[in-house]
Amino acid sequence: MAAYIIVGFTPKDMELLQEYSAKAASTISEFEGEFLAKSIPQPLNSKEHPEYQAIISFPTREKAEGWYLSSQYQGLVSIRDKAMESNFQLVG
Repeated sequence: MAAYIIVGFTPKDMELLQEYSAKAASTISEFEGEFLAKSIPQPLNSKEHPEYQAIISFPTREKAEGWYLSSQYQGLVSIRDKAMESNFQLVG
């Protein structure tokens, strides 16, 4: 069953965010992940929402967790946390 990581984020440093985004994207394919969407969300029933959201698809929950916990991705967490406020959720 497919699994999805939904990321809500608000940028803090756009230059660092660009660096993080490029590096993080290069780690996803090893786990058969694919970006499905990245945009400003349109709230349907909530007044509070992150500035941006992204959805990453993986073929299984194990692949999604494997990506997030991988040394390749975890090595980027310090850049991520300086670049943006974020919330990662795994569904599926």
